[in-house]
Amino acid sequence: MALMSLCLSLGLIFLDLEWRSKSVDAIPSYQSICKLVHKAVDCNGRKLSSVPNNLPTNIEELFMDANFVRTLRNGTTQQYANLWRLSLQGNNLEFIESGAFSGNKKLKVLSLQDNSIFVNYLMTANALQSLPALKKLDLSGNYLTEEMAGILFQNLSSLESLSLTRNFIMRLDSTIFENLVQLQELSLEKNYIYEIEEEAFENLRRLQRLNLAYNHIPCIVNFDLTKLEVLNASYNNIEWFLTKDSNANFELETLDLSHNQLLFFPLLPKHNKLRSLLLSDNEMNFYANALNATTSKEGLVKFIFISNNVTNVTSVNLWEDVILGDLSSLEFLDMSKNLLQYLPSGFLHGRKEQAQGSHSPAARVLFRMPAIQPSPFLSSTR
Repeated sequence: MALMSLCLSLGLIFLDLEWRSKSVDAIPSYQSICKLVHKAVDCNGRKLSSVPNNLPTNIEELFMDANFVRTLRNGTTQQYANLWRLSLQGNNLEFIESGAFSGNKKLKVLSLQDNSIFVNYLMTANALQSLPALKKLDLSGNYLTEEMAGILFQNLSSLESLSLTRNFIMRLDSTIFENLVQLQELSLEKNYIYEIEEEAFENLRRLQRLNLAYNHIPCIVNFDLTKLEVLNASYNNIEWFLTKDSNANFELETLDLSHNQLLFFPLLPKHNKLRSLLLSDNEMNFYANALNATTSKEGLVKFIFISNNVTNVTSVNLWEDVILGDLSSLEFLDMSKNLLQYLPSGFLHGRKEQAQGSHSPAARVLFRMPAIQPSPFLSSTR
């Protein structure tokens, strides 16, 4: 009897263990590594060397940041046909085979920052060509030069947002972005740019936001990006900012030229929508009184531009205290940390009249001048 009871107990234990084993096997193995939330999979920081191939096939977002994926083989994500976002930040990724994205026709957002795409950028360029729906691409921190960038973007006409922050780009010419006709946002922050050809952004007719901060740009001349709404060119070596002589309507709302070496107040578009103008930490001054430049000849400055063996000469009277641009929509002006000795008569006159209207807030103006009191309408308290 005791023997029968012992056998029965052992049998029950065996059945229980078998059931538990089957229950564990029923749990998908990827769940012990990655986290699934709705149709998004988080595999960040899991020490993976490849993309898992046993994820649900209907996933739409896949995050693989901070892993060790150095190579994307052909068909790596082919079974995930609904994928619209893929992030592979910080993987030391070097090789993306030409067919790696062949099954991802719906992919719109691709994040590849902080990798080593420069190692085999030609292969990566071929892989990117298979993404007809790609809208946003981040290639920050990949040691890319301007030559590499030009090849990578040859057939990415669908792109709307592109980040090339923290690369090795030095010069911008007309070939790099010529096919990015849909581009609306471009970041080139923290490169080594010292020269921008006049035609560099010629085909970017829809560009709205441009970030050129933390480079070595010496000047911006013949500025003619009429659709641009935000330009950040802070932390460069800019001495001159000259808008192309034009009666076109510019959409520019924010212009950041702070932390440069501006000598003069920038020559702004005649017709613009400027709301914020940031000019702090420059060497800017008004010179008519200081130099007693009573004749136009004394104050005439000629800028000579040489591009593609064509020489253009632009003459500007920078000694006159004339602000050519329209400041009537300005809400915030920062001219602090400059060399200002005085403000010209009628400075922001148009903005003052607008500020007195019942529907227009007064402009906030920050500046510092030795032993000179600002006009009441320039006070930030009005």
